[in-house]
Amino acid sequence: MDKALVSFRINTGSYRGITGDDTQINYQNYAYDLDVNIIDSSGEVWGTIFRGENMPVGNYSFMWDGKDLMGNEFLPDGNFHIQIEISGIEFQVSGGSFEQIPRPYLSTSIPVNIQGSSIPQPPILTFSAPSDLKVDQEFRFDIGFAEMLDVNELNFTFEFSAHLEIIEIKEGNFIDPENFDPSRHIRQTRRDVTVRASRNPELVGERSVVVSFLMRARRRGEAMINITNIHISDKEGKTRRALIRVNPITIHSSDEDILIGDFNEDGVVDIHDLKLLAQQLGTTFRDPNWDERFDLNNDLIIDAADLVLFAKHFTKED
Repeated sequence: MDKALVSFRINTGSYRGITGDDTQINYQNYAYDLDVNIIDSSGEVWGTIFRGENMPVGNYSFMWDGKDLMGNEFLPDGNFHIQIEISGIEFQVSGGSFEQIPRPYLSTSIPVNIQGSSIPQPPILTFSAPSDLKVDQEFRFDIGFAEMLDVNELNFTFEFSAHLEIIEIKEGNFIDPENFDPSRHIRQTRRDVTVRASRNPELVGERSVVVSFLMRARRRGEAMINITNIHISDKEGKTRRALIRVNPITIHSSDEDILIGDFNEDGVVDIHDLKLLAQQLGTTFRDPNWDERFDLNNDLIIDAADLVLFAKHFTKED
């Protein structure tokens, strides 16, 4: 890629706080450590493009050639974000002991589009679930690939907040049944599930489901969902990075009206919205006419699963 000018301003320096009997909070007038990172839509850091130490409050800029600090090309074509991280720390004092807890500052992210990269396209991992739910509503939550490419093995931990609970876990079509034992390859605790799986050699196509959860929305608010400790390897055993698509889940009270599928925004979900959805059936995020409004379960394809969700909110005409 051509070189690009990246400019930013440091308004406050590193955070320093002490909590205990007497609470003291202050910000320095300089950043002890500052990194400019490239992150994906899930917030995962793909690389660092600038690093500074003891930087006073003020304006800064640098030229970026699309490479990381080691001079290596590291981003495939696609949409990413630039984000600044400034170090910070909090000292928690209790009696005669104290604990240091990192409290970094993260800036607002700025979108950046990468084109003409020589880095192979990464597989795309999706969290497939409705974005809006009601308390006590049961729903299907799938973790799978919108594009598997050459993925052969996958390990990860799925974390979720107390807003959600798991009712049932089923393995998906990605998993090789001959080399999978649920008692050994799925480990569940109260707030996370760890999965280890290898690819079914008979699987064809690019889309697949690794694991499918039947879940229940337990309480109002924004549900936290995340994937950690992820390791992906191809058939040659080489490690692969993945683009991870995580969509927020909002849980509403059980008596709150939620209008899902009102594509023409006329205040009702009816035959006119169904016609609009029918026009989009079969399209994926790779199609030029892709419209994510119709992807009701957030799996990057508009198909029968979206029709099922739509039908639950459909209003029949008299």
